Amino acid sequence: AITGATIYAAPDADPMVGGTILVSGGRIVDVGPAKSVRIPKSYEQVDAAGQFAVAGYWNSHTHLVGEHMTDPLGASDKALAAYFRDAYLKYGFTTILDLASETSIAIAVSERIETSSISAPRLLTVGSPFYPRGGTPIYARPIYEAYGLPSAEIIDAASAALRLEAQADAGVRAVKLFTGAIVGEPIGVLPMEADDVRVLTDAADRRGLPVFAHPTDTAGVNVAIENGVDIFAHAAPLAGAWDTERASALAAKGIGLTPTLRLFEVFPHPSTPVELAVLQAAALHEAGGDILFGTDAGFSPEYDPKGEWALMHRFMDWREILAAMTTVPARRLGEAGQRGEIAAGQAADIVLLSADPALDYRNLGTVDRVVKQGRVVFSAQ
Repeated sequence: AITGATIYAAPDADPMVGGTILVSGGRIVDVGPAKSVRIPKSYEQVDAAGQFAVAGYWNSHTHLVGEHMTDPLGASDKALAAYFRDAYLKYGFTTILDLASETSIAIAVSERIETSSISAPRLLTVGSPFYPRGGTPIYARPIYEAYGLPSAEIIDAASAALRLEAQADAGVRAVKLFTGAIVGEPIGVLPMEADDVRVLTDAADRRGLPVFAHPTDTAGVNVAIENGVDIFAHAAPLAGAWDTERASALAAKGIGLTPTLRLFEVFPHPSTPVELAVLQAAALHEAGGDILFGTDAGFSPEYDPKGEWALMHRFMDWREILAAMTTVPARRLGEAGQRGEIAAGQAADIVLLSADPALDYRNLGTVDRVVKQGRVVFSAQ
């Protein structure tokens, strides 16, 4: 029983001052004002007076990095726990979505987390991405060579669809297509063939898997839009600003965006100004499109979410930022009603904050304790 907290049960909910959350078997069994929730005598009580409870955060764009991640079964519990504590738990993330790793490695890490006592966020993965023919990104080639990873390039549409089926059978929760792959000069950005995109999105739809696209430029954006992609994994400053008509068309198709705005500051380039990335995300948000929170942590060396929040706050308030980390990704990944809110029947993924996010969006980072599936997995004390 978590008692005494001010509870924001959902991003759009009024604060429940001095509320009680009952947790059993990894799930929330009751939540409400203290006077209306009876605490069984057998329950352990956690005093959260003066704190603020929100649902566990999602980071919807991460990558598994570090030498221990290339041999997840050989890495020690201590090494894995330290990595996940410092990279994600201390910031409130109870679910992370890995948006490209070798499938067997990512699944092995995910299964080890689920079957051990390691304190770590829940790990969802797309497994191996799909690159265009001859389109392994220039920055990814050294990784494939250093670790001897199998190529993720499409050979033909039929074999790519078979690989997608195999990855779905292995347990991936989404699919990642590089509809615009940065391959270096003289080509620059190589778009994926439209027929390949359509075959893969159709295969993903049959398995109930959302499809993320790395679009990069106008050609990559267009081939994704026209062939059934669900979510852009990045903003695409190379594609220029999105006017109201463009943003409305994206929103009407249900295309969401994980903008990774801070990435364009961490790796600045004159051709990809962060201001354009912000304008694209703001336009889609204004048009009613879904914005998911993600940092590209792992590829980006920055794990602290505050820089991304600051850029999102230019066009989103604290409740909308919270939704981008809770209800929106839960819905887009097929878990609406299971995660994303503090409500009876949902997984007990809860973050206790020491300051009220309604006063300042940066208070979303005042993480005191993190509960994942009913177990305290991080404490700042």
